[in-house]
Amino acid sequence: MLMIVLGGAFDAVAFSEPRRQLLAWSMLLGSLLFPLGVILRILDHGPLARGLAIAGSALVTGPLAGIALGFARSGTKMIL
Repeated sequence: MLMIVLGGAFDAVAFSEPRRQLLAWSMLLGSLLFPLGVILRILDHGPLARGLAIAGSALVTGPLAGIALGFARSGTKMIL
């Protein structure tokens, strides 16, 4: 849901196009890996499941911080 809302205002992120693409792909990959890791963690308590969940959460949290920084750098006032 958060990615849908951010997608509407993603053009206001003050980064170059390749950097915005990297942020978007990282969030997409993280949003796929995190639930997969959690489901695997429920079924199997092995290190692979734990690693996928950790990597997925990092791939969502990091780009979210980057997007927030991009919005702060843009200086535009957005009303959603």
